[in-house]
Amino acid sequence: MVGHLYHQPPAYIYTNGLFSLALLAPFLKASDFPDPEMGERITRGLNLKDPGMREAHMWYKDQLIDRLQLQAKNYSEANRIAESTVRSILIRDPLAPFSLGFMMWRQFYDTQNLPSRALADRSQRALPQDFLELLERNFSLYAKDLPTLNTSGENG
Repeated sequence: MVGHLYHQPPAYIYTNGLFSLALLAPFLKASDFPDPEMGERITRGLNLKDPGMREAHMWYKDQLIDRLQLQAKNYSEANRIAESTVRSILIRDPLAPFSLGFMMWRQFYDTQNLPSRALADRSQRALPQDFLELLERNFSLYAKDLPTLNTSGENG
């Protein structure tokens, strides 16, 4: 039914390729794109190696997925290009998902990041200014003055 409403072939999700590409960004090379010149235009100047940037690559303007969508004719084509690019990454580096898992495991246990992760887990940190602006611009949500919710179950 969703496919019919959006004039697309039936599918469970129409962004599988885009999400997969953002997830595997640390392993992406411009030559992985079906059109390497397009890949060079899209990836030029992006910080692809940092696994912590994957969320930004999916959601932020002038990052990986935004640039891909600007190069494609439409959302479906962008997703098809992303799917093909992900296949190329996995053919070139079949262990990429396992390497990513290991990188994330190491990052989780890195004591340098522990204090900021603990604050985030306890919902006791202010939202970054750029995120507040994004909420206001895209959703007309003025979250700056919203109270912080303590979800830790502790007082304080």
